[in-house]
Amino acid sequence: MSNPIQCPGSSTRNLEVDLISCQDCGHEVEMFSDETKRRCPRCKKMVFRDRMPSCVDWCPSAKECVCEERWQAMHAGKQKT
Repeated sequence: MSNPIQCPGSSTRNLEVDLISCQDCGHEVEMFSDETKRRCPRCKKMVFRDRMPSCVDWCPSAKECVCEERWQAMHAGKQKT
């Protein structure tokens, strides 16, 4: 029996692959739905996903849910405003 209150962010079974265009060379880079950046295989520059707000932005348990390292990576860009 599955838990109906389980956080959907804690499961990696529902990952999707998106094609994100490299901002430098235009090459389409495959990126999983839980990733915010990946290196372009063509030009080797970092490609960033335009990320929509999620529970990771406001949930007090987000660090435990997605792990400290991923939480810090997702919040790194926000601290430079």
